[in-house]
Amino acid sequence: MGVGERITYLDTLKGVCIILVVLMHCGLLVEADCELAHHVNDALRTYRMPTYFFLSGVFFKTYSGLKEFARRKVNNILVPLLFFYALNFVGWVLLSTGIGVVTGNHDPIEWGALFDLFYRVDWRLRAASPLWFLFSLLWANLIFYILKSHLGDIAVCVSVMLLAIAGYLIESAGVQIPWRFCSALVGLPYFVLGYYVNRFGWIKCGTIPWLGLAQFVIVGTIALFIARDYAHLASVGEFLYHRYVIPFASILSLFWLCKSFPRRVPVVTFLGRYSLIVLGTHMFLIIYISLIQMKAFPGVSESLWRSCMFVTVIATELLIVPLLRDKFPQFTAQREFFTPDWKFPYCRRAE
Repeated sequence: MGVGERITYLDTLKGVCIILVVLMHCGLLVEADCELAHHVNDALRTYRMPTYFFLSGVFFKTYSGLKEFARRKVNNILVPLLFFYALNFVGWVLLSTGIGVVTGNHDPIEWGALFDLFYRVDWRLRAASPLWFLFSLLWANLIFYILKSHLGDIAVCVSVMLLAIAGYLIESAGVQIPWRFCSALVGLPYFVLGYYVNRFGWIKCGTIPWLGLAQFVIVGTIALFIARDYAHLASVGEFLYHRYVIPFASILSLFWLCKSFPRRVPVVTFLGRYSLIVLGTHMFLIIYISLIQMKAFPGVSESLWRSCMFVTVIATELLIVPLLRDKFPQFTAQREFFTPDWKFPYCRRAE
């Protein structure tokens, strides 16, 4: 599979993931006062971010060497990370200022929050919180590149699992490392799963539609009953079982489901194609659309306004995505920011 080739069902798979992320951040299942809803959320947790790491592994490539690899990752991950963080900060400042003018209540702006991503674990800019994934993804790519460059397949897989356990133990000990390094270690096995699924030729092999649906239903039902909140895993054995055995099955079942229906799914495939933009903007929309809805409809039940918020955010993203895609292509991984012949300005002058 060529790295630049678009495969529709993979965009659909990404679309399912980003919609589940928006659903979670809208609090529909997380905040629901219902035991079944919490079980569903625990089950969906085995699909959401694990599948994102998986998809990133599917498209992993070493390119021509470390220099080209680094340039690609800076263009596709680091530049969008910095852009969306700054964009959310500017949006927060403008909206806070506007609210202050209307209400007369001017809350002080924490300008130092702009630099939180460089040194803090807990970012004060809540709207940018989903961007943690890009930091983790950058680490995962770099770690896997180093492992693949020096080790064979078996050694790579063993090393990845040991690193994942190390990440779990570090987090369990309460040690906080900036730049989401431990999250990258824990997410690395999903990334490696995606790499080997592509390498084994599963991306383009045929499938039977009803079989993909049956696998998804069976695995989803099992996950609904046995998936647990990751915060309550008390041992390495539980960690491996609930963070990898169940999620691996969930990832592959969702993969085969989407593969069984290769045509475009309206909205879902589109949002998946530009899921990076949705990832970088949806939390800002959730925070401030929720303020408007709570003020405008104070008597509406919480579950209803959260549902309305979810629909509103998805609809708004259908407008925001084309805008950012077309106006800022170099900052949203639609076009290269640093081209192959790029050099520092002083190098150009010297030549």
